[in-house]
Amino acid sequence: MAVGLILTCSILIAGLFISGALAEDTKPHYKVGSGADDWWITYPDQHSSSGSAVKHPQWVLDSLKEKPVLILDHSKDCKPCKEQIGYVDAVLPAFGKDLTYYNMMADGDDPRTNDVFGAYNPTGGPDYVPITVIVTLVRGPDGEAQVGWHSMDDSTSEEWLRSYMSDAVYYYSENSADWN
Repeated sequence: MAVGLILTCSILIAGLFISGALAEDTKPHYKVGSGADDWWITYPDQHSSSGSAVKHPQWVLDSLKEKPVLILDHSKDCKPCKEQIGYVDAVLPAFGKDLTYYNMMADGDDPRTNDVFGAYNPTGGPDYVPITVIVTLVRGPDGEAQVGWHSMDDSTSEEWLRSYMSDAVYYYSENSADWN
């Protein structure tokens, strides 16, 4: 009897610990703002047009009607591109059904690559590959659902990618019903 009670209590405690850990994992890692790590609504502090509105490409906005968007714009032979492709390949299986993924070659054949560089260059400076862009829906300062995004123009890491993709899914689920 005592062993059964101890076992039952242990299972309940473990369940509470696990559910608490899972709940912690569902909270966003990054806030909405204009800092280097934030989710951006306008161009971030480090951008040459800091604070200005972003002209999101229509194909991104159309995709965003269904779910968050991940864009990888890269070339075939650059070392950071190959690294980033590996990170995306490692993380995508966990998020693939929750994101629309665009794997683009920056070789001039796909005109959307110009859209990516024009809208989502994180500094407004020269265009570098790879550029990884994640677009979702966030709450703006006015409390309204707005397009939020984050980008990096270098290879990142699996951890970086996983945290932003997790945030994108979280923010989208919180805000998509209120977005027009």
